[in-house]
Amino acid sequence: RNSCRPFLEKIRTPVLIVNARNDLFLSVECYPEDEAKESEFVFLEMPEQGGHVGFPLMEEEYWSEKRAAMFLGFDNL
Repeated sequence: RNSCRPFLEKIRTPVLIVNARNDLFLSVECYPEDEAKESEFVFLEMPEQGGHVGFPLMEEEYWSEKRAAMFLGFDNL
């Protein structure tokens, strides 16, 4: 009941969804792979590692934050 999945097909602005495959809180059914494949606006990335809200890169930086900046066009961060 709390899923955004039913609304993904209505998205008309590019959106990046990042979720690690080793997230212990989510089941395989939570990953909107089909919706992302069918949409030109939904971009789903599922790295093998990262856990739940993880993706550490360095001491004060996170891979997910750097990836979001790149998605928005800020390649030099």
